[in-house]
Amino acid sequence: MLKESQKLDAIAWKASKEKTSYGSYIISLTNDEKEKIYDEYELWIKEKEEEEEKRLLRGRLRASMQKEKEKNTRNRPVW
Repeated sequence: MLKESQKLDAIAWKASKEKTSYGSYIISLTNDEKEKIYDEYELWIKEKEEEEEKRLLRGRLRASMQKEKEKNTRNRPVW
């Protein structure tokens, strides 16, 4: 469930996608249309959060692999 401020963001987000102003867009919407936009916005937020989590995980894995590589390089005897 979106907070009131997020509902405003959702309408502004959709208006931007439709290339129109918030004011012009909101006056033409029914309550059902607003609810649909809120649902779309929630899905978009969830997708963005999932993408961010994947990006952070890749970064942690990369850092872990780099540390392991450095550790193995330090422990290798030099001939």
